[in-house]
Amino acid sequence: MSSVKNIMLRSRFTRVCYQKIYFFKLKIRNYIRKYKMLDRTYVLLTAFLHNKELKSFELCSAIDCCEEKQWDYRLIEEAKPRKICKPQYFENNKESIEVYWSPEIYMAEFYDVFVIREIGAVFTETKCIFDELINDEEDRYDARFSGLKYKEGDKVEVVLSKKIRNVKEAIFLTGFAPYNYYHLTVEILSRLSYADSVEKYRTLPILVDEIVLKIPQFEQLLRRINIYCHPIIAMDDTVVKVKRLIYPSKNTWMPISLKKSDMVKNSDYMIAETALYNIREKVKDLLPTEQGLKHNKKIFVSRRDAKNIRLENEREIRILFEQNGYEVIFAEDMTYEEQVICFSKAKCVVCATGAVLTNIIYCIPGTIIGCIMPEEYHFYLYSTIGYLMNLRNIYLNAEVTERTAYFSSNMFTLNPQYCQRYIIEIERLLEKEEV
Repeated sequence: MSSVKNIMLRSRFTRVCYQKIYFFKLKIRNYIRKYKMLDRTYVLLTAFLHNKELKSFELCSAIDCCEEKQWDYRLIEEAKPRKICKPQYFENNKESIEVYWSPEIYMAEFYDVFVIREIGAVFTETKCIFDELINDEEDRYDARFSGLKYKEGDKVEVVLSKKIRNVKEAIFLTGFAPYNYYHLTVEILSRLSYADSVEKYRTLPILVDEIVLKIPQFEQLLRRINIYCHPIIAMDDTVVKVKRLIYPSKNTWMPISLKKSDMVKNSDYMIAETALYNIREKVKDLLPTEQGLKHNKKIFVSRRDAKNIRLENEREIRILFEQNGYEVIFAEDMTYEEQVICFSKAKCVVCATGAVLTNIIYCIPGTIIGCIMPEEYHFYLYSTIGYLMNLRNIYLNAEVTERTAYFSSNMFTLNPQYCQRYIIEIERLLEKEEV
């Protein structure tokens, strides 16, 4: 027992150290950015040391670029009203639905362009094709991520490697934060189905970030999505020049990053239904049929081993659910297919907010989703997914204990007595369904 306790202590110590280092780096980065000369010197010096250069481009929308150059632009879904869901929080409020107008979804063919990893943009010699920044009329987006460093008016500056790789043709399947399970699954890989709907594209290679092939569960997910066995081109820091690029546009509209956390709008959580069903369709052989439906598991998804645990009293809450018949799972120890099967058999899923909740895509309609998260976040991503998949959102309201520049890095705690009442109420609802 003492050795197990020592391992747990070391793990907890490692997490605390990681969080302290992460927050310290954030403070240093934000401090540097306050001073333009210092910031620019830092960017140029870093680029030089890594054999890269800073280049300027004019922002352009895909449709304008296609019209100007007479490139192919085909509409997949028209601009349309979409629903977002504000979830019910236990003992507080009721679920409510709001409707907003989304941009269209399209697929374009670009010629003699280049791309870099972790950015959803495409570049010509002089232009940066990036709809999100073009459509940011309120100037909310923080255009500082990956290689993108500055945005002034209709100009952007990007750090590019001097190493170049030439590719004849490919399908664009990269984007912001491919190391995150939600961003990769819903925002990036779901778009392959649009290209696959065109027969002549089914043999083309796909461009993906190299991180996708380095994480086993991500590689397994990609293999599931890649039903036509497209050759895979893994992108590293090298600039990839493509003679002919197939670009399926975004089908979700959450900003890449915001200048301030209070700039979030409810409409940011719009998601195209096809983004979700494009993924679910690829694993339908793993999902229970109506005849063989075993929809009887209650699961608590633990973030015990996560670098950013978020729920401060996670151990206490985990034990409480375990004592009440919930199976505790650790998603990082499961294969992608094991996660799909596990979530598809659940009648109730409880978890602190995080990308693992992407797996509710595989839940059976009617499954209760209990996301532990402070209501003050007004974060409606997973509740909207739950609503679109016909699930029941009953969230648990937590209290923030440590605030950071980004609420995704905050720490919070859940009241155990409140949690116990939640467990009792969920049990009552489940028993009522079985009658």
